[in-house]
Amino acid sequence: MKGSCRLEGTLVKKYGCRSYKDKVGGRYRQHIRRGLAPDVATGEKREIGRVFLEVANDIVWEWDMANNRLLFGERCREGLHIRNEYDGFEEFAALIPQEDQELVRSALSECLARQSGMLTFECRIMTSQGLKWVTMRGKAVFASGGKPLWLAGTVTDMTHGKMQEEAIRYLTYFDVVTGLPNRISLQETLHLVLREKRDRGAILYFDVDKFKAINDTLGVSLGDNILYMVAEMLRERMGSRHFLAKVGDDEFVILLHDISDRPSVQNYAKHILACFAEPLKVGNRSIRIAISVGIALLPEDGTTMETLIKHAELALSRAKGQPDNRIAFFEQSMADEAYRKLVLEEDLRHALNNDELLLYYQPIVDCVTGRVSGFEALLRWNSPQLGMVSPLQFIRLAEETGLIIPIGLWVLQEGCAFLARLYRAGYVDMLLSVNVSIIQLLQSDFVESMWAIVRDAGIPPEHIAFEITEGLLMETFEANSEKLRLLRQRGMKIHLDDFGTGYSSLKYLQNLPVDLVKIDKSFIDELEGNEHTVPLVDSIIALVHRLGLQTVAEGVETGLQHSRLACFGCDRIQGYLISRPMPEEQVLPFLKEYKPRQDNSST
Repeated sequence: MKGSCRLEGTLVKKYGCRSYKDKVGGRYRQHIRRGLAPDVATGEKREIGRVFLEVANDIVWEWDMANNRLLFGERCREGLHIRNEYDGFEEFAALIPQEDQELVRSALSECLARQSGMLTFECRIMTSQGLKWVTMRGKAVFASGGKPLWLAGTVTDMTHGKMQEEAIRYLTYFDVVTGLPNRISLQETLHLVLREKRDRGAILYFDVDKFKAINDTLGVSLGDNILYMVAEMLRERMGSRHFLAKVGDDEFVILLHDISDRPSVQNYAKHILACFAEPLKVGNRSIRIAISVGIALLPEDGTTMETLIKHAELALSRAKGQPDNRIAFFEQSMADEAYRKLVLEEDLRHALNNDELLLYYQPIVDCVTGRVSGFEALLRWNSPQLGMVSPLQFIRLAEETGLIIPIGLWVLQEGCAFLARLYRAGYVDMLLSVNVSIIQLLQSDFVESMWAIVRDAGIPPEHIAFEITEGLLMETFEANSEKLRLLRQRGMKIHLDDFGTGYSSLKYLQNLPVDLVKIDKSFIDELEGNEHTVPLVDSIIALVHRLGLQTVAEGVETGLQHSRLACFGCDRIQGYLISRPMPEEQVLPFLKEYKPRQDNSST
């Protein structure tokens, strides 16, 4: 070796041409110089080479196979944190993890065997800063007899990119809160099981009941802690042969292998649920949770991944609706019902856009004078295919699908238009009450959207009342009572519907932003034939009055009920005794012909 010089961070050795091999190697080194810096003596071209390397952000390497020296550019010290010179490839290979070495050696052998001269591989190397991912590219030069003389090229640090890839892969296939495989992982695993027809099994679809309420009241951080604890408890109980995934906000799935008969699967599900019998200790809190599980058997309940998961979800919905038994197996009737709901949902969407919805109006009268004081607007659906559809059949579906939002806006708009027509007919002091779903109330723009409709219709706000079901209001009291106060501040009325069904406490009733309480029909029915109910209704009316609120009795059907309510001081009544709900075209004739009842029945 006669000397050496540094070329753009690359240590280039100069050897004497003592053999044909040295001459070829020398020519190859000149070729490298031409590619990176064509003339070392020319400063301008040397600068071009330096800039090229910096822009490329790569590190140059060369392997002199004749002298078995592997050399890296100086930047390898600061970039890769490795030495820049090794006694041959074997010494460098010691930095490569064992599991990567076969790939590297295979790529190297293929390059030299094919004499194509091109080499590319990815591997990890152990550096003073830990493992790094690199891509090595190079070109080989061979003697005329085919013997390899040189390999030279670049090495690129891929660590940052690989870390990003790993992070993306983790987010794609794993849940960040629990570390469990996610829905995509489950789908791929289940697809593989079905494709290979490995075994029989079952899908157990778990759900933490009312988890949203926990999150809303105790906070997301504590909710995440609960989910992590649930995941750990499932992992400990499920057994090593099975697969566990988190597939939703509060939903988990266990894929059972080699267990598919109902008794065994049911016992397994009970075994899992038993671990949630005791409250969870989260910090200084003790929180009791309930878990429901829906089960689909494989292959009886489906032969595709999508079908099995959907059937397990349907079974879960059934389990959540039966509090005494939180385990449900899939049955075909569930799928049939789901299909009917799907068809009904599409029909309901069509109804909203094609004027199939309409309002019926039931009069509300003064309990003593019998004067009509207003109407309750009741939604109806006149379907060309189904006929007149009961609200019991579609209101809950509308809430589940979110259709209740546009439907609710339409109801108020149509109700305001109805009031305006009554005004023009001379009935200017009528109150219209419309029912409000809790789904509507939860919307952030609920107050403004309701107020905008009333304002734009030119209706005095004090002639509009919103009926809120007692039970639903109690469940979301803190979050939504302020919205009701804002409506009252703008002049609109709030009526508490179905009072007496078992939700309210006196404390809540005292603080509720309501103007009127509607006594549930179940109490009114008992005014005849159950003498124990008579003093109870009397007490309810007296209590409501002491709180400064008015009362309406719902479902009044007989003269005796009317008389007793009048005796108790009830303000208004509503029911078949006065009139069934009627379409708008019957309202004006009713108002013109209606004569207040003169009921002399004894109490």
